[in-house]
Amino acid sequence: MNISDQRTYQRYREDRTAIGEISFAALVFASMGAITWAIRGTNGWGGIDGTIVAGMTWGVLWWYVCWRKGIDARGVSLCLGLGIALGGELGYGQYVSWIRGMFNVGDEILPVAPWNGYAWFAICGVAWGAPGGIALGWALAGRKSLGVWLARLGIPVGVALLARLAVQTWPWLFFPNWDLDLYVGEAGREIDLAAAANTQTNMIVVWFASAALGALAWFAATRVYRPGWIARGVSLCAVGAAIVPLLLVAQWLFFPNDQLGLFAGELGRHLGRTVYTNSQNAILVGWWIGALLVAAIQRDRHTLFAGLVIGVGFGIGFPLSALWCLGYAHSPGLIDWWKMWELQSGFCLGLLYVAVLYWAIRQVDDKREASRNDGFSTFGQWCETISMALGVFLVVYVMARGEFFTVGILLGLFYVVALFRATLYSDGVVDRRRGISFVYSVFLLLFIMTWGVSARAGILLGLYDANAVDQYAWPSARIAIFAPAGILIVGAASLEMWQALRNPRVALPPCTAAPRIGARIVDLMTFTGVVGAASIWPSKIGVLYALFLGLALFAFNRLNRRFDSVARIR
Repeated sequence: MNISDQRTYQRYREDRTAIGEISFAALVFASMGAITWAIRGTNGWGGIDGTIVAGMTWGVLWWYVCWRKGIDARGVSLCLGLGIALGGELGYGQYVSWIRGMFNVGDEILPVAPWNGYAWFAICGVAWGAPGGIALGWALAGRKSLGVWLARLGIPVGVALLARLAVQTWPWLFFPNWDLDLYVGEAGREIDLAAAANTQTNMIVVWFASAALGALAWFAATRVYRPGWIARGVSLCAVGAAIVPLLLVAQWLFFPNDQLGLFAGELGRHLGRTVYTNSQNAILVGWWIGALLVAAIQRDRHTLFAGLVIGVGFGIGFPLSALWCLGYAHSPGLIDWWKMWELQSGFCLGLLYVAVLYWAIRQVDDKREASRNDGFSTFGQWCETISMALGVFLVVYVMARGEFFTVGILLGLFYVVALFRATLYSDGVVDRRRGISFVYSVFLLLFIMTWGVSARAGILLGLYDANAVDQYAWPSARIAIFAPAGILIVGAASLEMWQALRNPRVALPPCTAAPRIGARIVDLMTFTGVVGAASIWPSKIGVLYALFLGLALFAFNRLNRRFDSVARIR
């Protein structure tokens, strides 16, 4: 984030931020977070793609608050949205049953201490918030050197490797009822434990090789001066050779299965889910600890603050929200207790993002990052562009790889092509990339939200039965519903991308445009509320969606009045 309008920024800097402003912003973020987080858990959306709806909504609101204060936060929204979306890949296994003292094994239900469920909900909350907090911190910290990024990418993966080894060394710490000898593979489909152990050994070797190549890249970039093209060539080759094996290690690490070197066969559904979920959550917490360790060593207070607030905060808020699920034991038909849990989880996470937002705004004065190319060479510009494009493309690929692979590839390429085109300009590359990233975040939000709600829309219109479609099924009637909206969204986004390429200051209109931009945000919130209501209709819990939407619109109106009074817009 950096200052985009010095005059506007100075006004807000001289006028102390009122508690009322923070309270209204918190209510907007939290209320919209409640709706979008509940949308995430509804039929029509999967894990990562559903969480994108919540993440990008917060990203757009973050941009708006900063813009009203004369701050350019266009590059933050995409990192915020995709970061928290990665947490959508995580699950929570049997935790809802565990907090009620029930442990499922095949067709049996065994007792388990409820604290196991709350503890693992807390671990899952940290793991779910970790990618979002760390990615947000990296975005807030601004542009960094090659060495900083290599450490950010490599060291946390190494700590995650240690977390996986801890799961295998002390499984009784990670899998409840381990002492009952339940975790025994079923006969018929044997797993080669020696092969699993060899794979693990190979992955550890690959990580060390990746780290060595990363060190070589850093050395070539910082210590080899003449001739420069040799240093650049060696550095680029070493980075590429380091990133590819690191991605292989990450794929193997963060998507664990029964092949942990612990079991002689395939586990049943419940136990297999427990092993996968607990292992994945523990490994992600290890990655989070590694990322915070790197931030501490590098004195990166942005990543430390955002990572701790989002990670620890959601580690507390997630199990507290899960208390709603105890209602199933007392009055299962009273209300959708699961949705109550999701509503409160999103509300809690929205509050955490506001805490980071207003802290980050206070740090802008210390950075004063320029929006030009900052003296970076053409080589440096292309390295940044390739890194950004690859990062976003990989997240979109992970989101779409199982359910809508072809569409996901096209969505990723849409961003990659635009970013590459922006780098061909001789000036304003940084600003153009920020504009493109913001446009893409809004596009992705609208596209994914419309994509998901199309499943429910056909049911409400009576075009097909609820059993005939889910988020993965596309009967012709659903295609007919989505196609016009999809074409309109893609067309509008393409036009905005073109404007972002031509005008480096796209999405940074003058302060006099506040009424028009505010009206567009209201439109977005209203559309989101309608999507949320349609996704659960005719459930009576839809009343809460209306309540949260009303609170968000009320708070947004009051927030704008506060902004207008400071900016003296009448």
